[in-house]
Amino acid sequence: MPANEIQAKAFIEKLASDLKPSPVLEKNGQALLRWSVISTLAVVAEFLVTGGFRPRAFSQIASSPAFLFETVVGSFIFLVTRQFC
Repeated sequence: MPANEIQAKAFIEKLASDLKPSPVLEKNGQALLRWSVISTLAVVAEFLVTGGFRPRAFSQIASSPAFLFETVVGSFIFLVTRQFC
């Protein structure tokens, strides 16, 4: 066995012997909830600063079936996956 392989194995064993357990990461649901609250507050703050939706915004969304469908499906997926995270 070449000397550099022996040195590499010894180096890896030394690194592996110093391993410590890593802390448990928070559940995805907690991160998602925190992100959702912060982003909702940011959107509300922006609406207060800029004056909210432009006139006829909801009718424009409703008049585009593909965008309306994507919005509804995205909201549904968010609500369903929130229950399992």
